[in-house]
Amino acid sequence: MGKLLEQIQTEIPKSAGGKPRIQMILDSMTSEDRDDLLAALLDTTIQTMVIRNVLAQRGDKLSHSTVSRFRKDLANGIA
Repeated sequence: MGKLLEQIQTEIPKSAGGKPRIQMILDSMTSEDRDDLLAALLDTTIQTMVIRNVLAQRGDKLSHSTVSRFRKDLANGIA
């Protein structure tokens, strides 16, 4: 067995069924910041990239698709 295969087989998954990263960020925020972020996520006049960029400026780096998917789930009552 090669070293790469051995490394792949012994690697432990980092997010096996855990909370989405954006939910962990929301959980760690003050109630005011959490309410503001949720309002922004539900506001369709605010672009996803703007939300992503502001979170990144605050040290919380997320992909565009992560924020977009969470917005969709939140709007559909899933998140």
